[in-house]
Amino acid sequence: MIGFVCNHMSTLFWTAFYHAAGRVIFAKLGQGSKFQGWIDIPQRKGRISIGRNVHICRFVEFSVTNQAELIIEDGTFIGRGTVISAHQRVRIGANVLVAEYVSIHDNNHNTRDENLQIRCQGFEAEPMEVGDDCWIGAKATLVKGAGLGRRCVLGAGAVLTQKLPDNTVAAGVPAQPMDKKAAVFPVVAEGKKQVFMQNETSLNSRPKSTASNRPTPHSLRNKIGRVLWNVVWTMFYRPSP
Repeated sequence: MIGFVCNHMSTLFWTAFYHAAGRVIFAKLGQGSKFQGWIDIPQRKGRISIGRNVHICRFVEFSVTNQAELIIEDGTFIGRGTVISAHQRVRIGANVLVAEYVSIHDNNHNTRDENLQIRCQGFEAEPMEVGDDCWIGAKATLVKGAGLGRRCVLGAGAVLTQKLPDNTVAAGVPAQPMDKKAAVFPVVAEGKKQVFMQNETSLNSRPKSTASNRPTPHSLRNKIGRVLWNVVWTMFYRPSP
């Protein structure tokens, strides 16, 4: 309970802070966007535009260099520990789910000159775009030359080095497109089937309601209390990844 209150108060504070200071920090900040904590912005010479109803978790870093641009469209979720580096242009579409500790970079270090230290050779960059309604799994990495079309899924821990067309599921290192039917995890599917069969069996075998086994007012109050607590927990403490 204490953690719930602290997390909710932190979200209220940082949301109010960024909406008050948004004109200085962001080129655009839409209504309804929430912030769970401080955003690390080591380079402030670029443009950062955030749409409406965006949710940004704690420990996020936006590194946007001079003349570069970062665009996050409406309804997108940015998970804890995500790092986005834009040296040219990164656009994340609407209603995108970015899980925790995802790394998105539109740039790479130059390594052409063997006689010069890599750190002294600068960067090369190209625009990157993540389409609407995508889901990027935890600890996935998108590097220069990568991109996602509309409604794509990138598996957890994947390293994406190419542009994927719409409605593509990809996973692996480097990430490769997968058959959507093969992308369904057998254990999960089997587990759901077993649960469904158990529920169906329990429903069929459940005795008919009688005066002796009807729920008491006390048990009904407990059930209503649990439902209300789950609603409050979901709305304020556990945002969807």
